[in-house]
Amino acid sequence: MKPNQSIRFLRLFLLFGIAMVCIGGWLVVLSLRTYGWPVVDGIVRTAEMKSRSSGEGGTTYSPKISYEYNAGESEFTGETIAFGMMSGSSSFDDSRQYPVGKKVLVHYNPSNPAQAVLEPGIHGGTWSFLGLGTAFILVCGLVLKFSKPTSTVV
Repeated sequence: MKPNQSIRFLRLFLLFGIAMVCIGGWLVVLSLRTYGWPVVDGIVRTAEMKSRSSGEGGTTYSPKISYEYNAGESEFTGETIAFGMMSGSSSFDDSRQYPVGKKVLVHYNPSNPAQAVLEPGIHGGTWSFLGLGTAFILVCGLVLKFSKPTSTVV
């Protein structure tokens, strides 16, 4: 790889890291706001665990939950357990934690009652975005800073 191509590649990774940190920061703000959202009773309508093969890395699992709740005069259906929640192993099965028919507390956005979560606060995926994005930025920044410019003799 030519030096200029390497620099472009590192800059691309740097931009990717910045984007991940921005997404993580947005998830932190959104997640922290859920603590102040009004809480209403809801009921779980569907709950299942979806699996997806990730090639050689094995299988990842993610819960697929839907719940109903009333906010004001309207009825809504939500599917978000928490902002920033990630897929995991089959032992981390939220569909068992939220079986069909279970009464739940729903935290909904008063500005947009269709937006709701069952678990307020910051969750694992948020930290992953922030951590990986920061690592990309630091590594790329250090490599760009300490890489020796090559001079070409013509």
